Amino acid sequence: MPIKNREDAVEVENRIRRIFSASADERAAAIRALFVEELDFAPASGQVDFTGAPGNVELPPYAQRVAELDGVQVVYVALDTKATDRVRKGEAFAAVKKVEDQLAGDLLLVFTNTPASQLHLVLPSYEGKRQTLRRMVVERDLPRRTAVQQVAGIYWNLQDRGGIRSALDSAFDVEAVTKEFFKEYKRVFDLAMGAVQGFGEDEEEQESKKLFVQTLFNRLMFVYFLSRKGWLAFKDDRDYLNALWNDYGSDSSQDNFYRDRLEHLFFFGLNNPQSRDLNFKNSYMASIFGDVPFLNGGLFDKTDLDKRKGVTVPDEAIEPILTDLFDRFNFTVLESTPFDIEVAVDPEMLGKVFEELVTGRHDTGSYYTPRPVVSFMCREALKGYLEGCETGLTSESIAGFVDERDTSGIGVALARRLAEALTAVTVVDPACGSGAYLLGMMQELIDLQTALFNAGADAKELYDLKLEIIQRNLYGVDIDGFAVNIAMLRLWLSLAIDYEGDVPEPLPNLDFKVLCGDSLLGPDPSPSNYGDLFRHRAESVAAQLSVLKAQYMEATTGKDALRQEIASLEGTLREALSDSPAPAGAADWRVEFAEVFAKRGGFDIAVANPPYVQLQSNGGQLANQYKDAGYATFARTGDVYQLFYERGCQALKPANGLLAYITSNSWLKAEYGKSTRKYFSERHTPLRLLELGKDVFESAIVDSGVLALRTGGTADGFPAVDMDRLAATEFPPEKSLWGRVRPDGDAAWAVMSSTEHGILDKMRAKGTPLKDWDVRINLGIKTGYNEAFIIADDVKDALVASDPKSEEIIKPILRGRDIQRYRARWAGKWLLATHNGYGDTPSIDATAYPAIKRYLDQFYNQLEKRQDKGSTPYNLRNCVYYHQFAKEKLFWMDMSPEARFAYSDTETYCNNKGFIMTGDALKYLCAVLNSSLITWFTKSTARTTGMGLIQWEKFAVERIPIPKITAAKQRPFVRLVDGILKAKDADPKADTSGLEAEIDRLVYELYGLNKEESKAVEGRLG
Repeated sequence: MPIKNREDAVEVENRIRRIFSASADERAAAIRALFVEELDFAPASGQVDFTGAPGNVELPPYAQRVAELDGVQVVYVALDTKATDRVRKGEAFAAVKKVEDQLAGDLLLVFTNTPASQLHLVLPSYEGKRQTLRRMVVERDLPRRTAVQQVAGIYWNLQDRGGIRSALDSAFDVEAVTKEFFKEYKRVFDLAMGAVQGFGEDEEEQESKKLFVQTLFNRLMFVYFLSRKGWLAFKDDRDYLNALWNDYGSDSSQDNFYRDRLEHLFFFGLNNPQSRDLNFKNSYMASIFGDVPFLNGGLFDKTDLDKRKGVTVPDEAIEPILTDLFDRFNFTVLESTPFDIEVAVDPEMLGKVFEELVTGRHDTGSYYTPRPVVSFMCREALKGYLEGCETGLTSESIAGFVDERDTSGIGVALARRLAEALTAVTVVDPACGSGAYLLGMMQELIDLQTALFNAGADAKELYDLKLEIIQRNLYGVDIDGFAVNIAMLRLWLSLAIDYEGDVPEPLPNLDFKVLCGDSLLGPDPSPSNYGDLFRHRAESVAAQLSVLKAQYMEATTGKDALRQEIASLEGTLREALSDSPAPAGAADWRVEFAEVFAKRGGFDIAVANPPYVQLQSNGGQLANQYKDAGYATFARTGDVYQLFYERGCQALKPANGLLAYITSNSWLKAEYGKSTRKYFSERHTPLRLLELGKDVFESAIVDSGVLALRTGGTADGFPAVDMDRLAATEFPPEKSLWGRVRPDGDAAWAVMSSTEHGILDKMRAKGTPLKDWDVRINLGIKTGYNEAFIIADDVKDALVASDPKSEEIIKPILRGRDIQRYRARWAGKWLLATHNGYGDTPSIDATAYPAIKRYLDQFYNQLEKRQDKGSTPYNLRNCVYYHQFAKEKLFWMDMSPEARFAYSDTETYCNNKGFIMTGDALKYLCAVLNSSLITWFTKSTARTTGMGLIQWEKFAVERIPIPKITAAKQRPFVRLVDGILKAKDADPKADTSGLEAEIDRLVYELYGLNKEESKAVEGRLG
C-alpha cells in the first residue's frame, strides 16, 4: 500500500527495517517490495553482468533489476569488498557504467555495503561530459527520520509532479536539505545564544558569547560525526550523544548536562592533561562519559572562555541541538565532491552554515562559494602549476589529467614525477573563511594523487595522504577568528572521517596552518623587498621553523615548549624587520610563513574568494586603513578584493605563481578598476576569465567572475567567457564557446569574440572619445531631502498665485525615468531653483520670494526635528542648485537597458538620476549615441547591474569613440533626428523604428562595419 503520511512515512521505515534484517538471498526481494509496495514502481527482474569491471574496483559478478517505472530502471548492487565497508565512489561509478552499457533509460541504483549496514540509493546524471552521482544513505543502527522521509519523497514527488524523472530530481535535491538545515540551525543557535548566561550586554561581551556558543556547537558537531564512525560509545550504545543525554536524565544527582557531562567529556576524555588515551571503562569517568578516545588538537583545548567564572549552559540550550538537529537530519561523514553528492548534511555543508548564518560574513561582503566553482578554480590553478613544472606533458595532456583524471599515456616514471610535483605544491588562501578552498584543494590533490597511484606512483593510505597534504601543501589566513575555527574544524573532520582504524589518531595542531590576522595590513612579503639582515636570518631560521612546525603539528605532549621555540625564532625575524614592522592585527607573512618565502621564494598557488567590501564604506574607514600600505591597486572608491588580488600576487613566486580568485567583476569596467587592470596588464599574465553573472551567490547582488593568472610577464589576449551570453548552462562551458579579452593598459576588459574585437578596433580607429570633444557633461541637479525641492503642478500654481514673482525661479525638471530615446516625456514636475551651488553665480536669496520661503520652511522645520535620528538636514532655504546651462542639451539616465539620449532645446533640467551634455553638434551626437552600435559598445565596456541595466556613468560615456565629421556629412543624421523629434512631439508614442533603423545603418557605415560585423552587433543585443 502506498505511503499514507508525508510526515512519518512509517511504511517506508518498516520496509527499510525488513531490508536490514533480511538475509543476503532475501534482500533483493525486500528492496523490490519497498519500490513496488510503497513507491508505486512496477516489479522487474533479470541480471546485469558485472564481469570485466576495472581492476581497481571490487564489484560482485552481477547486479539485479528489482523495479522500473516509465523507463527508470532500479538495479540492486550487493557489494562485498575486502578493502572497506564503505560504498566507495569508485565502485559506484564503475557499477553505473556497467549498468548503462546494458540497460536503456534512466537509472536508480541501490547499493548495500559489505556488512549490509548501509543502504545507498544512487541517482546518476550528467553535468556536461562528467557523470554526477547523487546519493541517499540509510544506516541500520542510527536515527534515520530524515533519510526515510527523503526516500518517501520519491512517492510524494511523483504524485505532485507526475513524471518520475522530475520526481527523482526533486527527491534527490540536496539544496532543499541544505536550506532546511540552515533554517533550523539558525533557530537552534539563536535559542542557545538566548539561554547561555554569564556574559554582559555590550558588543564585546556578546561577541565573546557568540564565540563560546559557536565553539560548543563545533565540539558537539564533531562528537556527533565521530559517533557516526563508531568511535564513541556509552554503555556499548554507539548512538553516543542520545545515550549520554538519556543516562543524564535518569540520574537525579545531576542537574546540568554541560557541567556534569560535557565538560568532563571535552576536557578530560577527548583531551586531557596527560595527552593520551585513558582507560575509563572501569572508572567513575566511564559512568560520566563512557568509552572515548583522546583526540588532541585545539578543538578540545580549554580556552579562556571555558575557564570563565559564572558561565552557565542550561539544558534548554543543549536539548534542541540533539533533538532538532542531530536526530532530525541525515548526516554523513563523507564530504561530497561536485560529482559525488550525498543528499545529507556533510562537513562541507557545515562550513556553509557557519559562514552564512553564524558569523555574519555577509556583513563583511563574504559569500560562500558553491562547490563546483571551488573545484573549477582549484583545477585551473593546478593545471597552470603543472604546466610550469618539468613534467614532460603537453598542456592538453595536463588538462586531461586534471579535469578528467585521465592517466592514459602516463607511465610509471612520469606518474612518479607528477606525484612529486603535487607533493611539493604550496597553496594559500589569504581570506580562507570556513576553509572551502583548503578543503577543495585537498580533494583535488587527493583525487589526482590517487589517479597517479593507479598509474604506478607510490601509494599511500587516504588518511596519511590527507595528513601529508595538510602539513605540506595547505595554508590559510582570515581576519575572523570564528572563520579560522571553522576551517580548522573542517580539516579535523576531513581527517577523522577517513581514518579506518578502531581508534582514531590524535588530531593535528593546526595553529600554524590557519592563521587569524589581517592579510592586507602587513608589508609586501615578496622576498625582493627583504633587507640583507632579514634575508640572512630568514635563510638560517626557515629550515628550523619548518621542522619545528611539523613537529608541533603532530605533537600530543610538549606543545607549549614547541610553541615557545617557534615564537623565539619568529622573534629574531621580527627584530630584523624593525624598520618595516607589521601593524597590530596584521598577519605578517614574512615571519609567519617564513619557511615558504625564505626556502621557496613564495607560494605556488593562491586561491580565494575575498570579501566584496567597498573601501569607502563605513565613512572610508577601510580606505584610510590601507591607503598608505603601498598597494598599486588601491583606489579610494574601489573594493577590498582589489587589494587581495595584489597581496595574492605578492605572496606567489615572482614567476610561474598561479592565482585563481572569484570576485565581483565590477573592476573589469569600472573607473575605480583602472589601477587593477593596469597592474595585471603590466606585471602579470592573465590566463582565463570566466564571468559568471549574478546567480553564483544566492544572496549577493553583484555579478561575479573567476580570474586565473600567472605571475610575471605582461598581459596578452587570453581566453574569456561571459556565462550570461550563453544559452547553455553547463559549467564550465565548452572551449568553443569562449571568447577573448585583450588587456590594454587601464582600459576596460571586454569579453568578446574575434569579430567583436574587430568591431571595437574599427570604432576606436575611426572615432574620437567624447572626453576629447568640445562638450561638457554634468550630473543632474541634486535635489533636497526626500525631493523636497521638486514640486508638482498644483504646488507650482499655488506658489505663483500667492506670489507671481516666484515663477522666476521655478524651472521644469525631469526625473531619470522621464528620459526616453530622442525626446523626454516631461511629467509636469518643477524645480525650485534658489541656489547655484558652484560659486560662479551669486546665490539667489529665498527671502526675496516669500511664498517659496514659507513653503521651504515647513520642510526645514521637519528636518530639524530629525537631527536626533542622525540626519543632517540641508539648509532648505538656500541649497537647491541652479545651473546656467545652454538651452540646447542632451539628457540621459544613469542606468538603462539601452542608449536613451533625449534632445532638448528648452530651459529644462534633470535630477541626479540623469546627466546633461552641452556643446556642439548635439543632434549628430544624439543620432550616433542612440544607435544600436553604441548600446553594444557600452554594454560591452561599461558596468551592468544585476538587473542587466547598463550604467551610463560619465566616464563610460566620455570614452565612447565618435567620428568627427564635417557639418555637411552630419546633415543626414540631423535630418533623421529632426524627423524623429517631430513625430514624437506630435505623439510621444509614435513609431519611429524605421527612422531609427536608418540611423543604425548610417552608423554602421560611419565606422566601416561589414555585414558580418553588423549582424554580430544585432545578435548580441537580441
